[in-house]
Amino acid sequence: MAFPADLLENCSHDELDSLSEDYLSYLRCADPDNLEYLSPQNGREVPISLSTVGYVPLYGGDQTHKILALFAPEDSLTAVALYLGHQWWTIDDVVRTSNSSREGLQQARSLGERIVLYVLNRIIYRKKEMERNEVPFLCHNSSDYAKILWRKGEAIGFYSVKPSGSMCTAYLTQNYTLPVLDTMFVRKRYRGKDFALQMLEDFVDCFTEDSLGLRYPLSSLMYTACKQYLVKYPGDQELLWEVEGVGHWFQRTLISSLIKRESKRLLDETKQKEDIQIVESKDADRQVEPDEEKTVTNADASTAEEHDVTPVSTRTRSSHLKRPKIGKKVVETMVEETTSRDLAFNKLESKEQIVENFKELIQQLAEDKDETEMSKLQEEISAKPVKQMLCESQDSEKDEKSEDNQEVELEPVNGDITKEVFGHQLVNAHEIPREASDAESNLEPGDSDGKALTTLVSVNMDLEKSFEDSFPDQVHDNSSA
Repeated sequence: MAFPADLLENCSHDELDSLSEDYLSYLRCADPDNLEYLSPQNGREVPISLSTVGYVPLYGGDQTHKILALFAPEDSLTAVALYLGHQWWTIDDVVRTSNSSREGLQQARSLGERIVLYVLNRIIYRKKEMERNEVPFLCHNSSDYAKILWRKGEAIGFYSVKPSGSMCTAYLTQNYTLPVLDTMFVRKRYRGKDFALQMLEDFVDCFTEDSLGLRYPLSSLMYTACKQYLVKYPGDQELLWEVEGVGHWFQRTLISSLIKRESKRLLDETKQKEDIQIVESKDADRQVEPDEEKTVTNADASTAEEHDVTPVSTRTRSSHLKRPKIGKKVVETMVEETTSRDLAFNKLESKEQIVENFKELIQQLAEDKDETEMSKLQEEISAKPVKQMLCESQDSEKDEKSEDNQEVELEPVNGDITKEVFGHQLVNAHEIPREASDAESNLEPGDSDGKALTTLVSVNMDLEKSFEDSFPDQVHDNSSA
């Protein structure tokens, strides 16, 4: 079966226009109640009438040559069939051929091939397969250099060139300074098979200039083809240029530099995304760790509370809920002052115990007349003041006092309780050297216990001096009282 590309190989524009006029005259005389229908491949029947048929320019702005087209009622801008050679042909049939010699890239020369070029550009590409960010191609002129890519009896793509010296439609008084690849298209179902690279290689082979241009802005298909070409032919880095206007030197940009710049930008973006992902992952880890620590801490705290809390019977009352007895005074607003007084009282009580213990030890040593132990005791008192010994004794008593937190009940005395207690302790401290002095004065000369007693007095004096050095304020207050 022959297709329009085969039937119109030797047909002229005038013959085609004449056939179209004859058919249009037939439609004017046809019965409107008995219309003919055309069934495209989508299964819809399109009525053929004066309201669905019209002319379309074959070469864009050139209104000289037109062809008759059929439009669907729902879309009056897209042709579904063309009237060529006494009959209607669907769009899919227009781009087919029965000539086996049409294979690969073939330059469009005949009227049938120009119609195939029009269908590929104006209907298939612009209405069906153009990307949103792409700029549509203009319709080709009758004299444009264009090649159609044939594959297994079907036209699957094309490219066109503005040769050097040809007129630029945007600048009517200027001509192109170098060959410019103006359009390039491959049908979507045939992309990814290097057909675009094949077109670019053919363009480079057909034009032997030192610099070749590609129309600005580059389509995604052109950009991919250039990238593949420069990888395959690294020696042509300065051959391909992106061209604006007619291609003066200030209207050119080296495509290899564009590719390198774009590759660097993509690499930077990828690295930036990776860095962001790393930072986000670290932040996520940091957020998880405190949560885990908090969970463990809460678990430990709850466990400790479970071990520390002693069950209390609901039938008994704790000490702080009991009514205070008569004669006892509890003042909640003076908790801090009472606590400080209790600490001072405990300190003086500990000092009293230390003095009492030393007195007993000294008397025992004096009775035993152990001069060596007396000397060691005197050295220990001189080297370790009472304050340090007090701290050591308090450390040993902390464990006993921390077992129960009971309310300290003080006797109903006035605010001078601390002073009286402190005074009593300090008086006892001062009585030690007096008793020792009285004992020394009562000794008879030549008494065999004199030496031991002298040592006892010395020990008591050292103890008093250490006591005054550790707590000078309390001693001063007591003496003044």
